[in-house]
Amino acid sequence: MQNKTAPEVSRTPTQGGSQVSPMEEGPHVPVSPWQLLMLLTASVFFAELTVMGFIYELSPFSALENALFDSATLTVFLFVMIHYFMYRPLVREIHRRRRAEEALEEANRTLEEKVQERTQDLESANKSLLTEIETRKWTENELRRSEARYRLLIDTMTEGLELTDARGVITYVNQRLCEMLGYNPHEMVGRPMNAFFATHHADFFETNLKGLRECAFGHHELTWLTKDGREIYTIFSPRLLFDQESNFTGCFAVVTDITERKAMEEALRGSEKKLRFLSSRVLTAQEEERRRLARELHDELGQDLATLKLELRSLKKNLLDPAGPISEAGSKCEEMLRYIDGVIENVRRLYQDLSPTSLEDFGFTEALRWLLEDFGKHHDVDVSAELEEVSHLLSQEAQFIVYRVVQEALNNVGKHAKADRVSLQVRRSPNEITLELEDNGVGFDVEAARRKSPQVDRMGLMFMDERAWMLGGKLSIQSMPGKGARVTLSVPIQRGAGSP
Repeated sequence: MQNKTAPEVSRTPTQGGSQVSPMEEGPHVPVSPWQLLMLLTASVFFAELTVMGFIYELSPFSALENALFDSATLTVFLFVMIHYFMYRPLVREIHRRRRAEEALEEANRTLEEKVQERTQDLESANKSLLTEIETRKWTENELRRSEARYRLLIDTMTEGLELTDARGVITYVNQRLCEMLGYNPHEMVGRPMNAFFATHHADFFETNLKGLRECAFGHHELTWLTKDGREIYTIFSPRLLFDQESNFTGCFAVVTDITERKAMEEALRGSEKKLRFLSSRVLTAQEEERRRLARELHDELGQDLATLKLELRSLKKNLLDPAGPISEAGSKCEEMLRYIDGVIENVRRLYQDLSPTSLEDFGFTEALRWLLEDFGKHHDVDVSAELEEVSHLLSQEAQFIVYRVVQEALNNVGKHAKADRVSLQVRRSPNEITLELEDNGVGFDVEAARRKSPQVDRMGLMFMDERAWMLGGKLSIQSMPGKGARVTLSVPIQRGAGSP
């Protein structure tokens, strides 16, 4: 059975702190039981052989002396052999194993300390890692929330927004820009920005790139083409993008739709032009009205008064002549009365044209009825009226304006329509009053009439439009050549204009 030896340790600590190798104390020869048996046998054999040799040389000794000498010599020899070959190696092995155990315990303690130290470091690193993971998770969540807020902000902007690369290729568009142009994002991303400009702005990006780099905060008025081919006007406000090496990487731009503003500006310019024309026409109309009044006073009232004067002289002559017949004087009086009635009618018509006193005398509804009947009488036209009572729903100023619109419409019928039947309806709804004047005359092309120059016979339409606008209402005209015409005026009800 073989001995199990402890593992060898190259260096072991001593009490003094120095390290000594176990092999420095002498050779170490491990002896097995079988080897020990052979060694003892050989030792006894050689010891006997040696002793017998000495005894044979020293024969004078007695048998007892030979036995004692033999025993002593064998004991010494065996003691030396056992001490050298058994005791010393065994003691050395015990010391070596003890030192190895001590070294092993010291190594275990050192290792345990290092393990504890490494464990603490690992726990600290693990805690730091967990903290970093939590911080990163929080940062990622905040980043996602920030991105969601950013996308919500971008997609709910009232202006369009786009991102392009350095070549002018679109990389991102928001929802508003897609709505403005009628595309979806997939149809715009990846295409050159210039592909969506109107023809006269198609080279804007390449032409202005250098200027944009030098002045990145300019505003440019650009025209875009929608998906269905319409042009929209925008303010294009670019901001350039650069990387860390100051290399140009693209731009993002805010696009503001100003199409409605452009239309309003154009309408405003048209209104200003029309206002200037109307102002000049007001002065001209005043002069024309003065000349018309002077002409009518001269041609009608003046002639009637002159005739009346002649008739009065003739009547005076007849009355002063005793032989003159009384019947002739009576007929002269009847004729003068008719002249006086005509003069009164002409005077009344003149001041009605200047200021419709019938509004104050009879009220709005009856004034319209009288105006229509007077028109039918003077132009030999059949007229009909269906008028609801709406006087209390319009202010006095609004009544006057509506009266003038109806008067102007009737004047147009009298001048151009060649009609023999005219009807007027006034209806009330919850929110507005509607007046409808219809004739069966020759009709006309409404759009062609509106396209005419103001100097070419469209003053009546302009005045009616302007007066409807003053009331916050709407004027519409429906007509076709040979189909008559219908003029409709819608006026919002003016709450508190009068008593119900």
